[in-house]
Amino acid sequence: METSKKQELFQKYVSGQASDKEVDLLMHLIAEGGTDDLGDLVDGLWSENHLFPSIDEGVAGRMKAVVMKSVGVDATEKVSRLKKEPSYWLRVAAVLLPLTVIGALFYLTNRAPDQVPAVSQAESSANVEKVNPKGQKSTFILFDGSMVTLNADSKLTYKEGFAEKERRVTLIGEAFFDVAKDSLRPFIIQTEQITTRVLGTSFNVRAYPGAEEVTVSVATGQVSVQKSEQSSKTVEEVALLLLPGEMGVYKKQNQSLNKASFDVRDSFGWKHGLLYFKNAPFEQVLHRLEQWYGVTIVVKKKIALENDFSGAYRNKPLELVLEGLSFVYDFKYEIDGKEVTIR
Repeated sequence: METSKKQELFQKYVSGQASDKEVDLLMHLIAEGGTDDLGDLVDGLWSENHLFPSIDEGVAGRMKAVVMKSVGVDATEKVSRLKKEPSYWLRVAAVLLPLTVIGALFYLTNRAPDQVPAVSQAESSANVEKVNPKGQKSTFILFDGSMVTLNADSKLTYKEGFAEKERRVTLIGEAFFDVAKDSLRPFIIQTEQITTRVLGTSFNVRAYPGAEEVTVSVATGQVSVQKSEQSSKTVEEVALLLLPGEMGVYKKQNQSLNKASFDVRDSFGWKHGLLYFKNAPFEQVLHRLEQWYGVTIVVKKKIALENDFSGAYRNKPLELVLEGLSFVYDFKYEIDGKEVTIR
């Protein structure tokens, strides 16, 4: 009974239909009984017509290679051996979530066959830009198999295929990185104020131009963070080594870089549709709402700013958030298309 329930929950998880409680139950069943009975399900996903409609074998094979690379596995390894690794199938499931699948399929099927990059693609000098306007998020796989979730009002720039000795990207805004392991080529995230260096791990970088601070929050592995050259007072400033649960915080005003703990909901919740505020100033809340919903907010009333705002909204409409704000700050609002007026 547990095995069939586990398989049912796993299929719902991969298809993106599992609730938070069902995901928790799945993790509990896996912790108790392992993942040996899930291997055939994952392997079968590659041949199911409803998952890969109208895709030729070559394209599906290339996509499978990208997914395998992103979890640190050679696509030629036998599935029977991989079934013994408990974390492997969960990482594959995460890669197969709908947004990632759709993004990878779009990328692979909308390029000419000779343009589709192999996992071991040689260096190219072409620049690639991934840009999200306000109100839009995206998930995509890089050439090395690393997976990036890019937040709204953000831009990621990198060279196609990366360089021979490093994998460098430049970020403006916010992104969550799940970096494929490559001991010979470190993965480097460059922002205006700080440089983050890893070999293979997962973490969140928040570096919006108008914010007072830049943060790097670590989910797994180790991350090295130091000031960028233009922000550094001395060339030899020591880098911060961050472990899971730790966050590097760069304060723009005094150019300080320090270690702190963080709230998982604040750092990672946005990836799962959670809009989270904890004692946030009114102006910060409005800015987040503009980014999240892709709207412009015009304030035509003097607001008493002594109260901070706290709240958590998972995939909720803008009206619901504004209702909560209106009680705290005593205002009325109107929504007209992409413009919100506070009176």
